[in-house]
Amino acid sequence: MYLGANVTKDGGSTADIKKRIGLASTTFKRLSSSWQATDIGRKTRVSLFKSLVLSVLLYGCETWKLTKREEKKLDAFQTKCLRTIFKIRWQQHVPNTAFLDMVETRKISDEVRRRWNWIGHVLRKETSDGCAVVLGWAPEGKRKQGRPKTTWWRKVEVEQNGAGWQSRSEAC
Repeated sequence: MYLGANVTKDGGSTADIKKRIGLASTTFKRLSSSWQATDIGRKTRVSLFKSLVLSVLLYGCETWKLTKREEKKLDAFQTKCLRTIFKIRWQQHVPNTAFLDMVETRKISDEVRRRWNWIGHVLRKETSDGCAVVLGWAPEGKRKQGRPKTTWWRKVEVEQNGAGWQSRSEAC
């Protein structure tokens, strides 16, 4: 358990992501009168969405190991909410990339990459601290035959290599 986020033994985060999407959806629905109000401007609606709904969605996201499927779920939730706020229906055929540019926001899956802030925080701790010990832990023994599981740490390494960072200290 980290910040109320369920971290499972195998490193999966699907259940926690589903829970967070459900909580954020409830928050979004409670604010439906704000989304429909004509006296609230578009920029104010977006800032309300980011501060009230996305904060609920992204709470504890530093521990998530995102798969492509989970990234799509998060991005779909975001665009569904923003399209509701801006009253853009599917019949209008506005692509998501153009829509996000119009709204001047990034995909939510890109926001989840803020785990680098957390990694930097942990790397600055003393080496005897529990978080730093866990971050550097490597299991003993051999793994099963076949493709290795996608772990949180492997996902971090892929992001690090994709961004072109040579070391973790450079990324943080």
